[in-house]
Amino acid sequence: MAGPSSRGIYLREPSACRQTTEWIVQVNPKFHEDASNFEEKIPFEECIELHSTEKTVVKTPDYLLLTHNGRTFNVIVDPSNLCDGLHYYEVYGIDCKAPWRGPIFRIPVTITKAKAVTNQSLQVSFLNMLFQPGHIERRYIEVPHGASWADVTMKTSGCDIPRKFFVDAVQMCPLQRPLKWEKVITFASSGAKSFTFKVVSGQTLELVIAQFWSSGIGSHETASVNFEVYDACS
Repeated sequence: MAGPSSRGIYLREPSACRQTTEWIVQVNPKFHEDASNFEEKIPFEECIELHSTEKTVVKTPDYLLLTHNGRTFNVIVDPSNLCDGLHYYEVYGIDCKAPWRGPIFRIPVTITKAKAVTNQSLQVSFLNMLFQPGHIERRYIEVPHGASWADVTMKTSGCDIPRKFFVDAVQMCPLQRPLKWEKVITFASSGAKSFTFKVVSGQTLELVIAQFWSSGIGSHETASVNFEVYDACS
């Protein structure tokens, strides 16, 4: 995995989601504090059967022989054929001699596959998103190279009573604080509202839209988001 403090495999940026990557996973057994080195730790040996919840994306060896000082194995992740959006998988180990115990460890694998903006207008739309109180929609967009601003237009229709939405945009940049922008938007009736914020080109932008839980009672709203990225120097 990425480092000694890692607790899983996380692929977020476009470059990581376009190719196959190989990860080294370290598994260490835990012994109670009074465990004897000669009677319990050194003789310890356990055959683990490895499983992946989606073998077309996450590949592992079939078995792992776990000893008292731990063992490593390789995990191959190929997200290249995934559709855009959030994907979650697991690698888990089963004791071959006691499968009834269930998984004795799990390795989470999370992939956020960003939607590429391929048209000349540098525009991407998410149409007819269905909302109800408390509902959250997440979209991942690959910011085009050279772009430095995002202009988002949000449209609502069928508003018979006021609707309040929370809009949040996040980018994770290496060795920097996350680039965040957030805003609360209220629609008194059907209409459109636009807002602009800075972005980093080539990175994944996570756009989150949520309708307030207190905004309406059991109703459904249709919202469309028009996302446009443009170069501030153009």
